[in-house]
Amino acid sequence: MEKEKVLVIFGGKSAEHDISIITGLQTLKNIDREKYDVFPLYISRAGEMYFGRKLENFETYINFNVKKFKKATFCPGNKFLYLQIGKTFVKKFEVSCAVICCHGLNGEDGTLQGLLELCEIPQTSCNVMSSSICMDKIIMKDVLRANGIQTPRSISVSKTDFFLNENYMLDKIEDELGLFENFCFVKPANLGSSIGISKCKTREELLEAIDIAGEYDERIIIEQAVEDATEVNCAVLGNSDYQIISSLEYPKSWSSFLSFEEKYISRKEASDNKEVKTKKLNQKIEKKIQEISKNVFKIFDCSGVVRIDFLVGKNGEIFLNELNSIPGSLAFYLFKNQGLDFKKLISKLIDIAKRKQNEKLKNKFSYQSRALENFGKGSKNNKYSQK
Repeated sequence: MEKEKVLVIFGGKSAEHDISIITGLQTLKNIDREKYDVFPLYISRAGEMYFGRKLENFETYINFNVKKFKKATFCPGNKFLYLQIGKTFVKKFEVSCAVICCHGLNGEDGTLQGLLELCEIPQTSCNVMSSSICMDKIIMKDVLRANGIQTPRSISVSKTDFFLNENYMLDKIEDELGLFENFCFVKPANLGSSIGISKCKTREELLEAIDIAGEYDERIIIEQAVEDATEVNCAVLGNSDYQIISSLEYPKSWSSFLSFEEKYISRKEASDNKEVKTKKLNQKIEKKIQEISKNVFKIFDCSGVVRIDFLVGKNGEIFLNELNSIPGSLAFYLFKNQGLDFKKLISKLIDIAKRKQNEKLKNKFSYQSRALENFGKGSKNNKYSQK
């Protein structure tokens, strides 16, 4: 019996490009090869897709040579991957499922999901709407507040409006967020991995932080820090029908904010990102965090695996900070206590994606009407047909 052909898609036109490569290579290493016929699909920083077995090698990306690989693309309306042969693109094979490992814009934000949905290719991430809302921190927080879920106080601005009314906006941020009394975090609306994020307390630091965030996004969010916060992460695997809730993770808190370099470059091991002496929370709060995670997963109509990041204040107040619809390493490490290693997690994601696509295809996509017929009959007297 022929194996299902699965694409692992990673890279992307995103500031989180390099982290996406790491997630993609980890997935390629751990996917069940006995069950699936697996192919890597790399998206370059320019947004071009490339196909080839050597894309599974880490060394390939140190000095990437496009001439060693074939360009690839999709065609809405069918499930085939196309490869460039000469000046034309030809069908390579029909894709059974795509495992998306892209982080950030043009991969995690619903754009790639939309392309795959037009091709009716099952994909392991959230749908277009859910992906885009989870990605946009400003809209995400609006949805959280609308559903009565506590999130840190924040102000959002566009960099254009800010620099046109700089002094007024600085005064507003200082007044509403108590800048001189508390730290705040300035973030691009659509980025992760600590890229473009700054921690500040003074007016001068705030101005510089907004300038940095504005290099990555037109829209910026300024968020009040939670005093003496304990950071807690929880992941959810599943779809609208069922959810598996992960164990909790206690990474370094926002009070010990890690830059991108500290997170991914300076540290030698992943364990370096954990507190040496973690202040764990009581079981009641931990259970509440898991309950909120499950609820939010359903509110945002998520599917696949989503990591949800929380901040818990010194008085036990729970603040939901972010949703990550394609978490780094697909958050496999959070599901060990649920009996899921990385290989089993990937297989689960593929099964969920295929089931989601099958359910979607049961919906009606056409409606037989006489609208065009009636429009044609009356076209001579229709104002829209007049020159």
